[in-house]
Amino acid sequence: MRLKFYSLAVIITLLAYIFLVQSIIINNFTKVISQTADLNVKAIASQNYNLEYIVISETPIPTRTPTPTLTPTITPTPKLQPSHLDSLFEKYSREFSVDRNTLKKIAVCESGLNSGANSGTYGGLYQFSASSWISTRKAMNADTNPDLRFNGDESIKTAAFKLSTGGAGIWPNCSK
Repeated sequence: MRLKFYSLAVIITLLAYIFLVQSIIINNFTKVISQTADLNVKAIASQNYNLEYIVISETPIPTRTPTPTLTPTITPTPKLQPSHLDSLFEKYSREFSVDRNTLKKIAVCESGLNSGANSGTYGGLYQFSASSWISTRKAMNADTNPDLRFNGDESIKTAAFKLSTGGAGIWPNCSK
């Protein structure tokens, strides 16, 4: 019952508000009409008006789209593989039963087949660190001199041994 009463009260209030707004509009309208009857239309029309306006449009004004400047892509010239390394890849991949292509791919990835490559603590075809070289060479019962990392024959032999013993993880980006 209360809900009906409140609903009825709200409806009555809204109707009263609408009636009030209408009467205000009608009164103002009649005042405007009576005032315009007194105006001298010819005098108003003969005056010079400086009007400023802004055009607002839904269609955007087209702007020139900049053309991208193409930059030439420099393609590196592949280094020719030294022929003596090819025979070493073949020799040590057979000796240690590892994939010849993987052995070569790691050398290309790590040093670009440059046995003299030196990047700080890493060096040679396979970029062995001195400590990794020494520990791997000890396991091979071979000379542990870190300068041998820069000898192509010794470097390929050591990398083939490392791959054969499951050590591909020292080249995480190149052995995949």
